[in-house]
Amino acid sequence: MRILLVFSGLALSAAGFFCMLNSGQVFAPLAFATGMGLLSSALFCLAAWLLPGTGREIRSLPLADGIVSALLAVALLNGRIPDGTAACAIFGFWLISSGAARAAASFGAPGKPLGFRVLLLAAGLAGAACGLYGFFHPLLLDMTSAMLVGCFFLIQGIASIAVGIALAGKARRGRPKGKGAAPAHEPPA
Repeated sequence: MRILLVFSGLALSAAGFFCMLNSGQVFAPLAFATGMGLLSSALFCLAAWLLPGTGREIRSLPLADGIVSALLAVALLNGRIPDGTAACAIFGFWLISSGAARAAASFGAPGKPLGFRVLLLAAGLAGAACGLYGFFHPLLLDMTSAMLVGCFFLIQGIASIAVGIALAGKARRGRPKGKGAAPAHEPPA
């Protein structure tokens, strides 16, 4: 689960980076590349939900991210998401809903260490705050819609990578000793 979440974050970050590098253009020519990045991220999230692994307390998080990302990717690839301010608002709402889900998951994972829960809460609140900016985009700073959507994708990707890394750290520290584990060293009597 954790490596698939990291791959999901890398796909989103790459799509966001692509948008930011081409920020002088309108969003429409960049829709195919961002749609493919979003679709691959959705597939990684859904595969993370299907495969057994660590992170049972947050099992629904990859499922929710995967479904919403897949729906947005299909709409984006079919040309159903308009250009400009509407695209910023749609992807801003995507960040808000995903951030709220991460923040809620941080409170719903009592078995996880405090550092993991704080990281999940911080990633959720940061994503929701940046997504809220998407609704006020025309009123605030002068950024192109491609640059803003690229920032959204980058933030979402970083949040997904952070969750995957936090799960990997927990798995390394809390790995149970089973068959084939080295026997514990007993002090001499």
